[in-house]
Amino acid sequence: MKRRKHSADTKTKAVLEAIKEEQTLAEVASKYDVHPKLLAQWKQEFLENANLVFNRKKQEKQLQEDLKEKDKTIDSLYKEVGQLTLKVNWAEKKIREFGL
Repeated sequence: MKRRKHSADTKTKAVLEAIKEEQTLAEVASKYDVHPKLLAQWKQEFLENANLVFNRKKQEKQLQEDLKEKDKTIDSLYKEVGQLTLKVNWAEKKIREFGL
């Protein structure tokens, strides 16, 4: 049996209907042609992550700060690689000069 993929829009509509509790979970599940257990999982996931809607700006700010920090780290590493490359090139030049 092939698994069906349900769009986020369909899941949202089904979950919102289930939250309203105007119909039983089984009735809503039947309407959207999904198993009631699956709808219950969607509902639980939806409710557990509802706070993300209101924390989005805070999360975006944190992600931007993390990205800036990573960029600084990358820049620092590139600088270090450049310095080490210069040292290796200088050492190779000196070795050739001394004929080693």
